[in-house]
Amino acid sequence: MLLCANCHTTIDRAPEDFDEQLLVQWKTSHVSKIETALGISAFSNRGTARVAIEVLQAENRTIHARRGPDNDYRFDPESEYASLWKQDVVNVIIPNHRTILRYLDANRSLLNAEEKSVVEVYRIHVRDLERRHVHGDQGFISERYPAEMDSVYAD
Repeated sequence: MLLCANCHTTIDRAPEDFDEQLLVQWKTSHVSKIETALGISAFSNRGTARVAIEVLQAENRTIHARRGPDNDYRFDPESEYASLWKQDVVNVIIPNHRTILRYLDANRSLLNAEEKSVVEVYRIHVRDLERRHVHGDQGFISERYPAEMDSVYAD
């Protein structure tokens, strides 16, 4: 949680009034409010959690299949598809990935041990995708999308 300069100073000057437990409680409450505003829910079962992420995964999968860098246009960087891909990665795919991660984090208790590991590989993939397409970092080996993500929460 980011504090303004005044609040930060107030807390620093009176640490006995603002113990770690209180600050963690504030942060937890703040995150909860943000997730509620974004429509992120904690679900009671794996099936409902699966439905929530499945729609976003399907959209990402379709865009990747139709416009992704594995298509024939990769031999023609001037292709209109290259431009569309770059736009879709930033405007659709990465935001979808971030929403999926929020759902996964809010429903972590529904994941089994293997799925938790897959989610962390997926998190690296999303971070690498952002480095390349949002921050413009090139020339590094990025984590590929883990195919096991397609069966997270599936029973």
